[in-house]
Amino acid sequence: CNKPPKKCPKCGKWPCECPPPPPPGPCPICGNLPCTCPGGPHKKTIKVRLSEHRELSLHTNWSEKVQFGNEMLSIEEYIQRLFGTLPKFLQGEDDLRKRWSHPDTRRELLEVLERSGFPEEKLEMTRRFLELEQCDMLDVLTYLAYNTTPIDRQRRADILKEKAKLEYTKEQQDFVNYIMMLYVRNDFKELGADKLPTLINMKYHSPVDAVKTLKMQPAEIRDFYLGLQYQLYCGRYFMLLKSVEDDQEVRNLIYNSLVMDEKISDGQLTRNVIERFGSRYPEMSIVNWQRIIEDYTPLVRQAVKPHTGFQGYRMAAEDNE
Repeated sequence: CNKPPKKCPKCGKWPCECPPPPPPGPCPICGNLPCTCPGGPHKKTIKVRLSEHRELSLHTNWSEKVQFGNEMLSIEEYIQRLFGTLPKFLQGEDDLRKRWSHPDTRRELLEVLERSGFPEEKLEMTRRFLELEQCDMLDVLTYLAYNTTPIDRQRRADILKEKAKLEYTKEQQDFVNYIMMLYVRNDFKELGADKLPTLINMKYHSPVDAVKTLKMQPAEIRDFYLGLQYQLYCGRYFMLLKSVEDDQEVRNLIYNSLVMDEKISDGQLTRNVIERFGSRYPEMSIVNWQRIIEDYTPLVRQAVKPHTGFQGYRMAAEDNE
């Protein structure tokens, strides 16, 4: 059916008759328009208080405002509204991950958020404010709603590809790698249910060739595709690594070890962590422990340098408590 066009929420007319926005003013730092600051336009850091014990730091352009219905909100007000809205539709972090892990329920959740004033372009803007462009949109939402630790899409894809090596044929692994390459590049948008035929044609040129190469029937290929997404977002293997990375005691051991001996090798640090926590996480391989150490130690080693201290790392760790 042909729906009437939406009227402008400000002037109430279609097409919109609102006066054009005023031209941007000069940069408050260099005084020029366009900005000529070294490194590009200057950004300011603003603090957003979400609760008594939680505050976010956002990085935005000086003049940015967000239209929300009939209102023009500051960035702080917008983030606070999104923070307050998310729990209304969710029963917790596990519920959010489960919904995000299937294309149909993911689309339904995005539609609910859009009806509440948070369309996808505003969620993308939120990701930019939080400087989480390399992370999945799921990480943006769980970080805001449940204060989780975001990881970038490449790391998430690597976890899935490592699992694929243990469970799938070489041809299936190749298909996983192809899907993950596109996912890292374009985020969850590459994982829609309607994307599968395009992926198959791009990779194998025809469904018949896909069936022959993967040794799966079309319905099995679809189930495989959907199963990958479950593993990507809430599979047991991924959640194990995520729980280890979020374990405050593990982070504290890394921190304290480097405080006592900043020259300790990653190998020795890995052995120390396995000795202390290996029995708590018996399914963790040595390779996985090494990757966690490699992810965290550069930040901590940088903080060890003179006149820097561990304040930044400690604050990041305390945020996860």
